[in-house]
Amino acid sequence: MRRIALASLGKSEGSVIIMDPLTGHVYAIVNQDWAVRRSWKPASIIKLVTAAAALGDRTLQPPQPLRLSAKSRPINLTEALAVSSNSFFSTIGESVGPERIISYAREFGLGEQTGINYPEENPGLLPVLPDGIDVSRFGATGEGIEATPIQLATLVSAIANGGMLLTPQVGRSPKSTETQPQIRRRIAIPRANLARLMAGMIAAVDHGTANGAADPWQTVAGKTGTFLEKSAKVGIFASYAPADDPRFVVVVVTRGQHESGPAAASIAGTIYRALSSGS
Repeated sequence: MRRIALASLGKSEGSVIIMDPLTGHVYAIVNQDWAVRRSWKPASIIKLVTAAAALGDRTLQPPQPLRLSAKSRPINLTEALAVSSNSFFSTIGESVGPERIISYAREFGLGEQTGINYPEENPGLLPVLPDGIDVSRFGATGEGIEATPIQLATLVSAIANGGMLLTPQVGRSPKSTETQPQIRRRIAIPRANLARLMAGMIAAVDHGTANGAADPWQTVAGKTGTFLEKSAKVGIFASYAPADDPRFVVVVVTRGQHESGPAAASIAGTIYRALSSGS
């Protein structure tokens, strides 16, 4: 799997994680420093957290769509995740408030170490107080939050497995009894709400910003993120597959002049297709 990850990354500067979302067993990590010891702005991946907060607080009542302006067509949560609508998540983020978004981010394991058996793990960053936060951007782009790729892997694993926040385990045989799930906790988010996040992640791959991750042999669920870092662009993609029977989580981070969340999704798609074909 490391060979597949390296080949799929190609000449891009970046990091790849392949993990089992049911046990936390890490099959491969490319670029440990980027994956475990360096934190990144989650960008639009924070929309999953904002959505969970809005669903939990009943600020958002799916499948009822929202009309964001007099000239815009109504859009529901699934489509808003698919196209990564900043205006949709700015609106519901303002309704929920930054305190609740931070609370749900913490529930998903952001701002704390995952416990992976690598030294010097970065815990990321969650604002303690929302003072000075641009509320209109916070719920859509994650301003002021930092997360490691391994944290994003455990976040999407919790969506995939129905609410278990796992401790990643590296360097053990997947068949070993030592690879039984190490459950940090069960997150306090109803399965029905996690399923609504999954629907948006499937739509993102089916016809949205992550369509480069599509695999004809299985349904992939994922979320893209893109942000500027000094003079370069950073693309992030966090995903799992098959959506109905999760076996793999793939997280990709790339950095360069022409990188983006959709580009990271395309790298993940190459990985999924290689895993499906057994190459």
